[in-house]
Amino acid sequence: MSLEEGLKSFHVIPKPLKSEAHISDRLWLCDWLKDWTVEDFLHLGLSDEFYIIKDKGESWTGEYFRDIILTRNVFLFLKKEDNVIDPDEIIFVHEKAPCMRANKTQHLLQDNDVKFWGNDIWPGDSPDLNVAECIGSIIKDEVETKLLSETEYNRYHEDTLKMHIENVLTSMEEDTELFKTLL
Repeated sequence: MSLEEGLKSFHVIPKPLKSEAHISDRLWLCDWLKDWTVEDFLHLGLSDEFYIIKDKGESWTGEYFRDIILTRNVFLFLKKEDNVIDPDEIIFVHEKAPCMRANKTQHLLQDNDVKFWGNDIWPGDSPDLNVAECIGSIIKDEVETKLLSETEYNRYHEDTLKMHIENVLTSMEEDTELFKTLL
């Protein structure tokens, strides 16, 4: 490879592995969730399931995130009965992105009576794993596959959705390899 041709050497920079604190935090979360029912999990609203299109050139500052993303979009979505099973029972779950960990954001959620898992609930981030995205993605993909196998009529019923979520969660309970990987 020649630098004269404008080519640069490439090498992979290994990510640091989970620390003992990350592992301990994840074990605590698993222990805390072990007695949750399917109904408990149905009350979670995951932050990475929201898609917001920003205007060209719009800067994603903390203020923009709080004023536009949360206040004008997410809060309204969570409080609308057509979007969630029970607006009074929904728990907003974030994935510890910096914009969500910010004290101003945490206070905004509290001030707007949004139930949420604060910074003390989710395990600390480690570069090699985001538990919320992994579990959420697996559940979403499995449930979506099951819903697509339904007739169009049954596909949009709340009971059908609950049944498939329950089946997916039940099948995951014994999947020790999955959870070993996540921990």
